[in-house]
Amino acid sequence: MRGLIVRWVLVVCFAGANGLPAQPFFFRKDIAVGEGPIAVVAGDFNGDRRPDLVYVTPSPGRILSETELFSLLNAGSGNFGRPIRAGVSVDEADFLAVADVDGDGKDDLVTRREGVFLSRGDGTFQPAQLSRAVYVAGVGDLNGDGKSDLLVGDWPGTRVLLSNGDGTFRSGPTVIPVSMDSAVVADLNRDGRGDVVCSGTAGRMVLLGNGDGTFGAGIEVVGPDFPAVDFFGLPRYSSRYGRAGGGGRHAGSRTGLQLLGNFLQG
Repeated sequence: MRGLIVRWVLVVCFAGANGLPAQPFFFRKDIAVGEGPIAVVAGDFNGDRRPDLVYVTPSPGRILSETELFSLLNAGSGNFGRPIRAGVSVDEADFLAVADVDGDGKDDLVTRREGVFLSRGDGTFQPAQLSRAVYVAGVGDLNGDGKSDLLVGDWPGTRVLLSNGDGTFRSGPTVIPVSMDSAVVADLNRDGRGDVVCSGTAGRMVLLGNGDGTFGAGIEVVGPDFPAVDFFGLPRYSSRYGRAGGGGRHAGSRTGLQLLGNFLQG
């Protein structure tokens, strides 16, 4: 059966005689679900402090761009419940992010074209909160208020949408004069402000944040082409045909995806 194989790995290390970590050993769990899945993300979608999963599959008998989303709620001890139809779909599965957009303690989904799907807490999601005309490139706290803001394409630049904390957004103070395809928000220079690493039509750039949703001049990153991804930050996991898309490491294939992470909580 073709399907998604999610493998979580718990790494256990014991201190050796010299005080350094000894050789780790691993526990593995395989979960086979769905038909032809193309993306997966992890987050606490029901507020129980255990990482759940949402995966994307093509809609049977429909055009390739139409999809269905399913949730797997964490049952504890490394187990998950049966797949739940999430009640929403996405046009493009190459960007899926997880953030608590409305501050209710449950993670929500942020997608490329639809914007934000707010979690109902039962494995399903409310309809999109933004116009389908958006093109979301990244999500993170851009003005230091602890809320998840959005970077949205506005050719030939990128708009900042600042979160109101209730699932709605307002326009930021300026448009960034850089067109972004993908972006990661992180404090790169340890000044407590959200900076942006992005890739797009202007190449790869770093934008240092001013702490109010505005940024300094872009700094070009010289090197091989890459999508902007977060390997070391928040515990978020996503994939499209085996390409890293957020916080974690995994390998993929046509018939499944191998995800390394710790889902043993609870």
